[in-house]
Amino acid sequence: MLQIDGLENLKRGTDFSYDVPAPLGPNGGPAVLSIKAKPSLLDNEQHIEMQVALEMAKRRDDEREKFLETVEDETEKVKRRTEDSRFFLKKMAGIIYDFCVIEWSTTIQAKGGQDVEATRENFIELATFEYPALAEVFDQFKKDIARLEAFDSHSEADD
Repeated sequence: MLQIDGLENLKRGTDFSYDVPAPLGPNGGPAVLSIKAKPSLLDNEQHIEMQVALEMAKRRDDEREKFLETVEDETEKVKRRTEDSRFFLKKMAGIIYDFCVIEWSTTIQAKGGQDVEATRENFIELATFEYPALAEVFDQFKKDIARLEAFDSHSEADD
């Protein structure tokens, strides 16, 4: 298989840092989310996983819509659509984590005043947490990893 230096350097990842507004940080102040990541869609396997997830979501949505045609309670319809949307967002966050995130840390505080532990599950929970400022941070992260120019072509190990 052909190896290209520039692509190998991209796989080493780049550090991204995002300011998270109060009250999610220490003492109810601002926090920082730091993520070392590789570009999205650098790996064909990730592209396939994302396509499968999109197709699965569409199929699930089609099936759910057929079912919801039989449901008369509008509140129940909204609840079920929200559940489907959350399922899809978690699936996509997991794919991004598995294929792009090398490591991450944050000063976002968990209950009890400790920093949120840097696990896959917590990353997915934060990425899908229903708080507008945090959603904006993760939207920016998704945009950043989609832009190859956001990545340095040299890693710190090369220096």
